[in-house]
Amino acid sequence: AQKEAMGNAERVKRATDWKRIGNDKFKAGNVLEAVDYYREAIIFVEDLVDARRAERVQLLMPLYCNLAQARLRLGESSGAEEAAGRAIAVAEVPRNAAEPAMHAKALFRRGLARRALGRLSDARQDLAAALQLRPGSEEVLAELAAVKAVLAEESRRERAAVGGFLDRAAEREREGQARRRQQEEKQRLAEAKRKERLVLAEQRQQMQAAFKKISEGPMLYEKREQEMAPVRKKEEEKRQTMELEQKLLNIIDGSKGLPKTEALDEFVEKKHERCRAQAEELDQKKKILDKQQKEAQWGEDDAWRGQRDDHRKRLQAEREAGLAAPAAPARWETKEVARWCE
Repeated sequence: AQKEAMGNAERVKRATDWKRIGNDKFKAGNVLEAVDYYREAIIFVEDLVDARRAERVQLLMPLYCNLAQARLRLGESSGAEEAAGRAIAVAEVPRNAAEPAMHAKALFRRGLARRALGRLSDARQDLAAALQLRPGSEEVLAELAAVKAVLAEESRRERAAVGGFLDRAAEREREGQARRRQQEEKQRLAEAKRKERLVLAEQRQQMQAAFKKISEGPMLYEKREQEMAPVRKKEEEKRQTMELEQKLLNIIDGSKGLPKTEALDEFVEKKHERCRAQAEELDQKKKILDKQQKEAQWGEDDAWRGQRDDHRKRLQAEREAGLAAPAAPARWETKEVARWCE
């Protein structure tokens, strides 16, 4: 509900602030808190309108990559693979125009996660793709070499286990299959590059057609600008209200000898902090009230139990003195059940 009440610019700002705080938490070693801030920031911008596509991509790519890094630090390899996979899904949409460096980072971190999960072939594929986007990257080269070494060792052990039952013809067949796989991989990469070039050419044609339409006709966004006028007016009124609240707060703080808040962003952050403090105070008061109500109920239960015990003792004394009829023989057993501890 809080997100839906915000405008797009405010959601972008909130996500940016959450991302910065998450980075600070991660650097300080508070990885669990960093994960929470990254996830909250993603919620604010993951469904921004297409008009904010560039801002959405610029925020989502590092947020998903940072979340994957934090998951890796916590040993949550599956979660890291999922977060990096979402970043890759964003980067693979041509219209998003994601930075190759961020795409490579997402592939690299998914490769790390898959290696930790024991999926070495998938890890090698991700690392190789990352190396194509970042040629010469030392960390990618080192990780890819390590994965290849493990795969080679596993292959050697497999060959050694069955070596006594294989002949030279079978060995040549395996080598031929490996060469064919390499050739198929080269063809696949070449086809992928060809498709990418076709997509880029199509995008250039679309952009040229759009520019031509704009130059020859009325403004493309003229109607949209008219529709956004009331929204901008509302945002301006909201900003003016915030400035008025800031002035009033500065007057109150000045009367108390407290420093004034000059920047509007600083005032908004200060207001959020006060709201959080008030919410925490209300929660604490509610806990105290709940405890008092429970203690009162327990007191009533204890008083009722005391009255019941006194009544039973009085009946027992009357029966022993012959003033009351003896109790009927019990046809069932009764047991005392104390209330649950809370």
